[in-house]
Amino acid sequence: MRLFSIVFTVLFAAAPACAMQGTQAPPATTTTQELPRPTNAALFFWRAWDIQPKDLATTVDAEFNGRDLSWTPSVEVSKALADAQGFMLSIIRATELPTCDFGIEYNLGRDMDLTHIEKLRESARMLVSDTRRLQSAGKIDDAVRRVRALYSLSLLVRTDHLTSSSATAQGFARMASDEVRRLCEANVLSAAQKDELKKSADRLTGDDPFMFADAIRREGQISYHFLTSRFTGASAGQNLMNDVAKGGEPEQVVNAVQKLDGKGMKEQAAKVRDYHTQVAEAWTKEDAATAIRSLEEKVVSLEFGPVALLVCPGLSAARENAAAQLTMIREARALLDSSTPATPAPLGPVPPK
Repeated sequence: MRLFSIVFTVLFAAAPACAMQGTQAPPATTTTQELPRPTNAALFFWRAWDIQPKDLATTVDAEFNGRDLSWTPSVEVSKALADAQGFMLSIIRATELPTCDFGIEYNLGRDMDLTHIEKLRESARMLVSDTRRLQSAGKIDDAVRRVRALYSLSLLVRTDHLTSSSATAQGFARMASDEVRRLCEANVLSAAQKDELKKSADRLTGDDPFMFADAIRREGQISYHFLTSRFTGASAGQNLMNDVAKGGEPEQVVNAVQKLDGKGMKEQAAKVRDYHTQVAEAWTKEDAATAIRSLEEKVVSLEFGPVALLVCPGLSAARENAAAQLTMIREARALLDSSTPATPAPLGPVPPK
């Protein structure tokens, strides 16, 4: 104890001498300095899901019918949502972050863990339900914030670079658009509220706002890596057939694949990747669905090789659906320009940020 006192005294006494020898004092700190804020929405989502009320999803999903624009949540569901606002606000705050990385292990191929996608869909259904609850209660500011969250969800999930995520992003934008339709038809939006929704909707720009082409290219790379790393050596083709065969494959294809060794598998995997690349390039063409359908026909005629027939997805129907969905999303956005602004309601409590 005495030794500690001596050391402390020496150090304390030496401090002024150091200052006299030219040591500068540390810069003064200010109370207004900006603290670091989270940027990765994925981490925020998982934290929110950790506090999600146990039965909330089951309660909401039991009656959810968001595609029916006349549907509103029952008294039971409305109460459950009102009681869960701490969780709901955590989800909303996650959507307001700039980036999202769920740490997908693309090198695992079809064994990738994508459980977050269904969790996001579940949260989106809750956001739609909460939007309608709040609109019915006349809390339009809060309803608008949830619609903006749906638009943001679309932007965040598309950065998974997978077609399933792009399709999910498209679904979230459609959900947001349906809520815009309801709000416009009810004529409850002020000019400021419309401007907020316009800014959110207008972030989904271009011919491919959900990044399908980018996702298709990535999936070509994933397929190449999966085929060439999982199926190697003299029995590469045989092992692939054992892994992917569903029955009913043409005998010509089965025989050709079973003969492949590791070198032959790499050659076939390159053709699979090439198919994805060409589909991605066709995605934003004027007659995209027709161009993609032509590539699908080449797969069937084995122009991309026998392995492609087993593993390459058909995407022309997805392209046609994407075009139809985007038309509806754009139509809803146009309503924000054409409908008459509502008279602003008296200001109520500001929702927590």
